[in-house]
Amino acid sequence: MPGPAVCANGSAKWATRMRPASISSTGSRKFPSPRPRTTSSGCWRACRSIACSAASRRINWFSIPNSPATAAESPMTDTSTPEAPLNITDGTPLDFLASRRSVLASRMEEPGPSQQQLDQMLEIAVRVPDHGRMTPWVLQIVSPAAQIELGELFVEEFRKIEPDAKDERVDLERVRPQRSPVLVVVSSRTVPDRDGVPPVEQLLSAGNVCFNLLHAATAMGFAAQWVTNWPSYNDRIKASLGIPTSEHLVGFIHIGTPKGPPSERQRPVMAEVVETIDSLKPVS
Repeated sequence: MPGPAVCANGSAKWATRMRPASISSTGSRKFPSPRPRTTSSGCWRACRSIACSAASRRINWFSIPNSPATAAESPMTDTSTPEAPLNITDGTPLDFLASRRSVLASRMEEPGPSQQQLDQMLEIAVRVPDHGRMTPWVLQIVSPAAQIELGELFVEEFRKIEPDAKDERVDLERVRPQRSPVLVVVSSRTVPDRDGVPPVEQLLSAGNVCFNLLHAATAMGFAAQWVTNWPSYNDRIKASLGIPTSEHLVGFIHIGTPKGPPSERQRPVMAEVVETIDSLKPVS
């Protein structure tokens, strides 16, 4: 398999270290043997060191905003840019966690991470809770050529959903996979009939991989967004990536350089989502 295409600025357009699973004649995925475990000083130290090294060349937005979110901000699930940007100052790891912010893929630009940076992001991404140590997930780096093919498949499938869609809307679907320098697909790889580890726990572990990849990319000074939308639930799109219909396409992870600092958005009122249990409710 050829090596990654590298831009003049040193950014890797794709990677092969965690390559897509091969497809057997029966349609099932074949996976390479797990890599041996290596010693590590931990995700915190890794993120801390790479964030420091990136600070001199990239925006560092990891701090808690001074003012609360305004009432005019968009809903929690929206990623549009409201009025007040986050402060661009150095912070502690807690500041970073308290101010992590997704950036729309459309607001990313080159350069993407280098091959070495992308490898490090992926290794950090898989340091997640994994009950039974089953590794119930797969990461796939989509090459630029495959992104173009995927965009055409998006258009083909989207026309089935919206046959009367205008050309401008269709074009948005065509470029959807190409909106950022790097695109990573995370899918589930469920181990069935495992005592004590139901499929839902394995799926949650895959979701943690997505979130941890956002953390790793952001800690290195890049922008990242976890996207699902209708393509994640389309069987033909899943099949084109070698994902069985019985598995889940957990997310498309876009990674690139932010065009500007992200802005804060409305967050939940903690009193509305946190409860203290002093006694149990009666049960029959």
